[in-house]
Amino acid sequence: MMANYVENSALERVLRVTFTAEDAEAGTGMQPPVVYLSDLAQELVTEGSAPELNDLTLERALMARLAAPPPTYPQWPVHYLVGCYVRASAELRGKDQALVKLLELAKELTVSYTALILTLQMFPQPAAAQSMGALQLMDGLQAGVGRGSSSTGAFTPGPAMPSTPEPRGGASPLPPAFLDDLAAHLVSQEQEESWTEILTLMANELIDRLSTVSLLADFQGPLVLLQAFLSSRAVVTGLLSLPLWGVAGGSSMNGRELEAKTLLGAAFGISGIPDIVVPGKQRMPNVVDELFPLGSDARPADIRSGVQTLQAASDQLHTALHSLVLNLLRGQDTKEGTLQWLTVAVQVNAERAKMHSDLKVASTDGFMINLTGTLVRLCLPFMGASSAKAWPKLNARYLSDPEARLPLSFDETRVAATGEEVRAWATEWADVSHSRDKAGAAGPSPSPTAPKYHFMCDAFFLMARCLGLGYAKCIENLRSLGRRVSDYENALTELEAHLAEFPGHPLVRSRITQYQRIIQLIKGSDAAYQALLLDPGLLGNILSFCRLMTTYMMRLASPAFAAGGALALPLVEGPPMEFRQLPEAWVESLADILILVAQTQRSASLAQGDMEDLMVFITFCLASPAYVRNPYLRGRLVEVLHALMPPNEDPGSGFNAPPRTQASHAEIAALFQAHPLVLDNMVKSLVQLYVDIEMTDRHNTFYEKFTTRYQIGEIMAYLWQLPQHQASWRGVAKEHPYIYVRFINMMINDSQFLLQEALETLPKVQEVERAMEDEAAWAALPDAERTEREEQLRTDRGRLKSDFYLASVCIQTMQYTAADEAVGSLYFDLQVRDRQARILNFFLKYLTLPSERRKLKLREPERYNWHPGRLVAQLASLHVSLFRRDAAAWVEACVADTDYLGNAPDIFEYLDQVLVRLGTLPAADLADLRSLAKRVDQARLEAEAEEQALDDIPPEFEDPVLGTLMRDPVKLPSGNVLDRATIMQHLLTDQRDPFSRVPMSEKDMEPMPELQAQIAAWLAEQRRARAAAAAAAEEKTDMEEG
Repeated sequence: MMANYVENSALERVLRVTFTAEDAEAGTGMQPPVVYLSDLAQELVTEGSAPELNDLTLERALMARLAAPPPTYPQWPVHYLVGCYVRASAELRGKDQALVKLLELAKELTVSYTALILTLQMFPQPAAAQSMGALQLMDGLQAGVGRGSSSTGAFTPGPAMPSTPEPRGGASPLPPAFLDDLAAHLVSQEQEESWTEILTLMANELIDRLSTVSLLADFQGPLVLLQAFLSSRAVVTGLLSLPLWGVAGGSSMNGRELEAKTLLGAAFGISGIPDIVVPGKQRMPNVVDELFPLGSDARPADIRSGVQTLQAASDQLHTALHSLVLNLLRGQDTKEGTLQWLTVAVQVNAERAKMHSDLKVASTDGFMINLTGTLVRLCLPFMGASSAKAWPKLNARYLSDPEARLPLSFDETRVAATGEEVRAWATEWADVSHSRDKAGAAGPSPSPTAPKYHFMCDAFFLMARCLGLGYAKCIENLRSLGRRVSDYENALTELEAHLAEFPGHPLVRSRITQYQRIIQLIKGSDAAYQALLLDPGLLGNILSFCRLMTTYMMRLASPAFAAGGALALPLVEGPPMEFRQLPEAWVESLADILILVAQTQRSASLAQGDMEDLMVFITFCLASPAYVRNPYLRGRLVEVLHALMPPNEDPGSGFNAPPRTQASHAEIAALFQAHPLVLDNMVKSLVQLYVDIEMTDRHNTFYEKFTTRYQIGEIMAYLWQLPQHQASWRGVAKEHPYIYVRFINMMINDSQFLLQEALETLPKVQEVERAMEDEAAWAALPDAERTEREEQLRTDRGRLKSDFYLASVCIQTMQYTAADEAVGSLYFDLQVRDRQARILNFFLKYLTLPSERRKLKLREPERYNWHPGRLVAQLASLHVSLFRRDAAAWVEACVADTDYLGNAPDIFEYLDQVLVRLGTLPAADLADLRSLAKRVDQARLEAEAEEQALDDIPPEFEDPVLGTLMRDPVKLPSGNVLDRATIMQHLLTDQRDPFSRVPMSEKDMEPMPELQAQIAAWLAEQRRARAAAAAAAEEKTDMEEG
């Protein structure tokens, strides 16, 4: 009897039913209330059975309760059954075996009847419950987890967007185990399709909820619900084979579809950045409208508040996503499926690597920021101080192994290898590995299910790839927003000018209002981008990963460094294939991130030691062209150095130092000024890159070449102010004269080209400016013509500003180096000496001759970086420095300038007048300049007289390129003979025989001493004849006068 009582009481508590009126009365205050099953009790008595709950009456009681629910407590049948399941589970604790078996039966029945209701609608339900179907289970999950956002106080979303509706129909908290049991029951009944339908319905409901919320909504609600949903093993294993997971059966989803149609995609898509591709389907509340409605025109306090709100929400989201993914990775049945989804999420966004990516097929920037933030957190356990544990696990072959989770395409650009080289290398070691497997290695065989690469390896390479496709691409898009703002502001300025002419024009007013709103929206989006990209937690993690990545690259490059030694440059051994096959995209991403850090004054985000490691990596790349072959790629790192460079602390130094956004950072300054690798390698690396950047494979090589050279010039100007770098500079000039002479030649070429381009552009600017001075005539022009000319004027003004500034950087670099005794001697190399004099006179012709100076007049010259007075003084100073260095040789170089000084011999006279008027040149320099001018005039007259006296040059003595007398003839590989100075100057820019186009260098020239002696003898004979003729003429004159 005791056993019957215990069973009856337990089942009464589970089912909330009874066979006695007294028990029902006692349970009226309970929820759900205890229901008196009077009809079933009477049936049992009629059958001769005791009216009590046991294994024989349990199912009949459950059916009776479902058939007649209490009218005063309208709980939907499914929720009632879930409640029974929960209560049965609670009753199981500490019970004897017999009762446990009974309670397990109760659980089985609740699950079974839930399946019947959801699949066959076997019992009566309210209309609302019927319409929801299996989504009632979602309400049960939600009742179990609550709203979710109250679990952390870091960020409280506004009330405008509740993302988790309240549970309906008296929902009972549904434990994930219920879903496991429901799946098992349906499968046992051969109703797998029913389980798939239930799973799909619930998953789509979650996707819908997740897809509508922004970072300002209560996104924790659906995220916690998702976490509960995925905590069911049956749910996850079922999802893995469905399109809703995104990896089943070689899914062909693109990035946009993965974000919109998969569970994890919808969660990772929660963002604070508006979607510009599908503007009608925005996540709400709209972050820009709520936090940055006025763009950058809002009060600074309001912008700061908006940034803090967004960053707090973003950090909370990344914490939740990381927790979600980590839980899935910890599950034996879910780890592989989760890694597959992360891999696919990166793979399907390869579109974002393109310069002009199709946003309709790529995931949104918000999705990629969240993916980056989650992946980098997965790498935290082996970053920073814990990085030592990663080195044995990070296998560089992963990148080129077709069996790896995320190998690179052989078409991917590598730092020092072609795709064919990588393919051959990968095939070679794959064959070796296969042979070893066939032969049988010593030791136990690995498990056939064991992964080929460690999880750390997967996480590292996934994050490295995502860094470029995600975070770095978002930086690029942020810059694009800035350009769009500039374009709209220019257009707005033109419209406002047009409105001033036609005040009553309604279309113009409407367009102005429209553009003003667009500018505000773009600036608001810009603020949202910056808030998310510069979130201190995210940025700090990314910079730590960058440090890990650069250290890994240097370990691959230098076995000695990998073994714990210091990095020694230059590396003497050739780059190993493990390093050569690394993608250029890694270095590109690093450059983008560090430039953002510098330009936004976020150096504080760098952890202790990060900046030193990154500076060492930059120096390594710049000093190792065999390891990083692409000059453009090294140029990107120069851009980083330029952005990080401390500001000029001596405004009176004369160096061009534009204002910087980067605050002076003690650690950065110390690295520039004292780090041994920087001191020993930086100047030589910059000189080499200045030369190498002449030709790259980029589509916009021309623009990038001058941008990089301008940045190199600014960095070198800074370094020249540091005595320790001057010593290194002199060492480069002494030990690598050929490279340095090519550097001088490139500066000469650049400065001449830039000024010539400016001279061609300047008349166009002057013409439009003069036309605009006649306001009536300008207003009378057709709108299209006026707009076209204004746009061209903006373009030409920008080109002028750039040309003048870049040319001044070249002249400035030549000025301070030519004055140095050790470095200045190289300006007298025959390959550049005469060209150097010619370029100085080329500039001075336009800056001093009255007829030419008028052509260079501009309104507001400072607007164009045009400082002719300063430039004249620099050019004069250069002449003086080189004259002092070697007076005879420099006079000879000036005389050799038959193009500019030869056609305008009064250049020095006008230069003297300009300098006296400006008063910018010291008296001693002015005196030496006058001495140079006097000696040049005298030498030029002598040279002209000698040239006139020479008979026709014999063809075998004449340089076939310049038509001048050869002084040092050499034979080329093609067999042709040229003057050494001519071919050496050619080789500065083209390392090929000018006749056969076969590659050649100075060592391939064959001296011709016999021909040189014949030329010298002929020249001496010409001089003797000239002297004799002069003496005879003088004697005749004396006789006639006598």
